[in-house]
Amino acid sequence: MNRRPLLSLGMVLLVGGGFVLARGATYTTKETLFKVGGWKPKVEERRTVPPWVGGMLALAGVALIVAAARRPS
Repeated sequence: MNRRPLLSLGMVLLVGGGFVLARGATYTTKETLFKVGGWKPKVEERRTVPPWVGGMLALAGVALIVAAARRPS
């Protein structure tokens, strides 16, 4: 089996995890407060991705890169 996909996925995870650790990442959620008839007021909330998620992504990326390097070609 070719080890290139494993190596590529490892690099993507390592770069993504490094980005989250270095710069942080945010995402937006929309929640409906309540519903009255056809009226549904919503609130947008911006949340940050915890740094440990970036660390886990980077660690998984390193593990995949090491696994691809050990795999016979």
